[in-house]
Amino acid sequence: MVNMFHGLIRHSLLVIVVTSLVSCASAPKRLSEIDPVQMTSATAELATVAPLVAVRASRAKDRLYIHLQESGADRYAEIRFITEDPTERSQRTKSKKTNPYLLSIDELHTNVSFGKQLPGTTLTVLDTQFWDETLDLVFTSLVKKTPKHGLVVGLPQMDYFLYLDAGGAVRTTVLRDRPGDYRIGGVMRLEDLISGSVTKLRGVVRKQNLTGSEFLLNTGAQRRRSIPFVYVDLATETVALVTYERELPSDSQQSGILISDETVLHLLKTHVWDLIVRPVSSINRLIFLTADTAVDTLRPDWISALVDKPIPPLNRDGPTMNLAEWEAELDKLTGQPSSRGEITYLVDGTAFFTRFIETILKARNSVDMRVYIFDNDDVAKEIADLLRERSNQGIQVKILLDGIGTTTAATEDPKSLPEEYKPPASIRAYLESESQIDVRTVPNLFLTGDHVKTLFIDKEFVFLGGMNIGREYRHDWHDMMVEVSGPVVDELLEDFNRAWAHAGTFGDFGYPFYRKKLSESHVKDVGYPIRVLYTKTARSEIFVSQLRAIRRARKYIYIENAYFTDDAILYELVRARRRGVDVRVIMPMETDRGLITRDNALAANTMIENGIRVFIYPGMSHLKAAVYDGWACFGSANFDRLSLRINKETNLATSNRGAVEELINQVFKPDFER
Repeated sequence: MVNMFHGLIRHSLLVIVVTSLVSCASAPKRLSEIDPVQMTSATAELATVAPLVAVRASRAKDRLYIHLQESGADRYAEIRFITEDPTERSQRTKSKKTNPYLLSIDELHTNVSFGKQLPGTTLTVLDTQFWDETLDLVFTSLVKKTPKHGLVVGLPQMDYFLYLDAGGAVRTTVLRDRPGDYRIGGVMRLEDLISGSVTKLRGVVRKQNLTGSEFLLNTGAQRRRSIPFVYVDLATETVALVTYERELPSDSQQSGILISDETVLHLLKTHVWDLIVRPVSSINRLIFLTADTAVDTLRPDWISALVDKPIPPLNRDGPTMNLAEWEAELDKLTGQPSSRGEITYLVDGTAFFTRFIETILKARNSVDMRVYIFDNDDVAKEIADLLRERSNQGIQVKILLDGIGTTTAATEDPKSLPEEYKPPASIRAYLESESQIDVRTVPNLFLTGDHVKTLFIDKEFVFLGGMNIGREYRHDWHDMMVEVSGPVVDELLEDFNRAWAHAGTFGDFGYPFYRKKLSESHVKDVGYPIRVLYTKTARSEIFVSQLRAIRRARKYIYIENAYFTDDAILYELVRARRRGVDVRVIMPMETDRGLITRDNALAANTMIENGIRVFIYPGMSHLKAAVYDGWACFGSANFDRLSLRINKETNLATSNRGAVEELINQVFKPDFER
């Protein structure tokens, strides 16, 4: 059995890891072509990858062309300067000193129509020896000779620390990671550093008797999002730093995703030990994934069939769908009636985290948490410290983490993270150390994830929604959690207990010893109808229910979601608009994943062409909510294949008029205005 799975894992591991991370993780954005230069986060540079090596290069007005090798394969890059020919820019500004460009290689090509000669002026390609010699000359002239002193080079988003080590060699690191016994001896602008580098390079070029003024230097960089090439025109003192994200190159086998040692160990455990102790769930998961992929692959191009059909006016005065009939249909779909409860919306980090911390402090018996990401940044560490303290005071604390989500998030720092902050290497180890906290990690069989966020206090009420435990959710992103009380909490707690039992050491073999304990209910019998919807193996309630709600809608559909990549949902929304339904979608201009940002743009164009109103949220909105003619659905699920048909997700839904109006007033109306 194990041997049968090894081939699948070996060939698909990196690709599926990338896909798994798209659902919900904090990651640095793709570098755009901007001027002046912007730099990426230091953490993103820690992943070692195969170096790119330039063989030939040329420049044709506002384009750079590079023939390079990646892992021994010939590839080609065509890179556009930002606004104009750099020589024209220099002449226009009447100054030889210009801010450095940052150019991004968006994709590499295996075949081009250039022939043997690249377009434009041929550049002299210099190997890493020239780069190293130039750096040594520049840094040695800049760094103070005073022992234990260094120089800070100020960049727009990150400060670097340059210093000489005990052996006299030049070292660089991000400022917050500088050696503790070194002091800052000075600060220099990037522009001045570049100017000094041009001067030193000119001397190196003369020393080597090289001709011409335009050069492309190989830096030998082996870090993700580092700078493998530097273009220099000595005649105009124009410098361009060429970066390559390596996130998902179009025809490269390099994934570029930063995978920590903890992630690798978790994946090895998942696909060795967990395959042995979870044979039944593994087989079920594999069968479902295979069948779903086949269906998804064979899905036809629905949108094109509607292109020539006219877009009707809106049904402004028409009736909405019959909610009583709709709820009866949902009873049949889910196999059970709605539960009951009360909902309080907590929009954005201040509202949720303030309330969550307050309830942890007031907890009398227990805190049970199920999260996709428990980060290791300053906000997460604050929550972890509070949970450790409460566990040592007799409060039972159980935390269920998704293995891939949590370990990979620890390798990616949000831009707003304080520079002086030092994160724990492993948040799980930190939570368990000097505490009574019980932590379990969800096995990511075939790299599927548990994307649910349900946080229980004293088993009396629960927080549910899109937020993980981390800085982005507290300070940077627009998102929502709901606080829920009433009998529906028991249903959600039961789902948590099943997931907790299944994440135990013995997996499928230990699960039969789990017993449902209805007698332990602590909730109040209050509230209005609330329905729980799931995405689980072979159970796509969130997807199917919203698909059918779109088909039933007659008057309006409001949706806010960050990841909008499901073609079936998109098709039904287009059909709804062509029935006269007022369809409005809110999405961020840029997400935390470059590929999803591009997919969102394609989806937005398709919707706009078909009469749907698309609202671009100013900033990152991670909120997941929708209202269909008075029926609201919200929770952890994105509008992508992972959330709708593969990963584990939990949403709530209700037709209660007051709860739906409150969601519209607190989320949709303000966000339409923004």
